[in-house]
Amino acid sequence: AKGLTLVYFYPKADTPGCTKQACSLRDSFAGLSGKGLTILGVSGDSPEGQKKFKEKYQIPFTLISDSEGKVSAGFGVPA
Repeated sequence: AKGLTLVYFYPKADTPGCTKQACSLRDSFAGLSGKGLTILGVSGDSPEGQKKFKEKYQIPFTLISDSEGKVSAGFGVPA
């Protein structure tokens, strides 16, 4: 990947705090990506749950399903 990557972790899609966080990044996406920043959101939700969340809130960046907690563990984030 080119540039910086922001990897953020959230406990569960479509909950108030997680939705607010994702929508804030969505609203800032054009400016952030224009500066070369790639955004990845990671949670333990299923791929189907991630897809519904992404579509419902028009999230323009990649959401990763980490149902086994391997990505979280690799970053030292508690599952």
